[in-house]
Amino acid sequence: MKDIHNKKILFISLIICISFIEGLIINKNYKTTEKKTLKEIEQLFNKSIQINKYIREKEKPFFKIYMPLPKDSISKSFPSNIQIKQSSHIIKHSTDTTILIEKTEKLKSMVEDEKRYITEQMYLAKINPIRPFRLDSIFSETLHQNHIPAQTAVIYGIDGIKHYSTSDSSFYVSASKLEDVVIELDHKIVLQGYVKLPFIYIIRQSISFYIGGLGIWLLLIGITAWLIFRKKKKKEVPLPDGFIAITDDIIFHEKDGILKYKEGDEIILTTYKLKLFTLLLNEIGHFIPVDIIKDTVWADGMSTKDALVQAIRRLRNELEPFPELRIENARDKGYRLLIGNKVIKESQ
Repeated sequence: MKDIHNKKILFISLIICISFIEGLIINKNYKTTEKKTLKEIEQLFNKSIQINKYIREKEKPFFKIYMPLPKDSISKSFPSNIQIKQSSHIIKHSTDTTILIEKTEKLKSMVEDEKRYITEQMYLAKINPIRPFRLDSIFSETLHQNHIPAQTAVIYGIDGIKHYSTSDSSFYVSASKLEDVVIELDHKIVLQGYVKLPFIYIIRQSISFYIGGLGIWLLLIGITAWLIFRKKKKKEVPLPDGFIAITDDIIFHEKDGILKYKEGDEIILTTYKLKLFTLLLNEIGHFIPVDIIKDTVWADGMSTKDALVQAIRRLRNELEPFPELRIENARDKGYRLLIGNKVIKESQ
């Protein structure tokens, strides 16, 4: 029993270790998948900003020219503080407004498309600024078109003043924050996207990995259980001469009255106890009437009921080192020896 208990403790310990390692691997894969998904969402957020810009341009159409403007060609109608700036500028025209922006070192380092995008966003920020709720709606729709069932929110900040697409402040705390989109020239625009991805969506991105991991976990548990609880085939050891096997571990020599474990304790039965044990052993599991016991054990007829009771008591005491062997009695039936369902085998 102690050996079985130790095996159970070992088995449970190994299950915990295997499960812990499997959990670490699954957690790492989950984090990697989530990070990859957020990178894809960041690209879609930038796409949503582009769509929003296009819509705002349609609402407030304007004509744009990007060109170097020498100092001597600046119109006298411009304020003097603009006229004294460096000779390289970007000029933008709308139907009723002309905006002159100094061409700084930062602008000089940009490619033309980037210059155009930034100056257009600066201009739109003045005539048709971003509305966070609409950008959030565009962002959410873009995600759903790409089969990403995420909840979204947006923060639009300009020159340090923030505008929120939702008043639920707890959402911004619990959601995943995307990398800031910063547009900066004469103003600083910061666009922040927030998303909440369903747990099951992340799992589905690597479903084959999790199914494989579960299969490996079950396989390892099965192999561990087999290695721990498998019954090792015992090597057959020949019985000593004159002995019979009562169980796998207990042997008996009737002539010498030796009852012993193959490896361990032994006792020597004598006189009435030997005869009584041999009689009960020959009828394993069957009740033997009291009269038959008395006639067999005390063939001279010199027996009493008390003598039989005393003999049974002494034999039980002798058998205490062998808990597998039990003597039972029943009224009007007699006595019997119980040894489970073991088969007695004679030595060759």
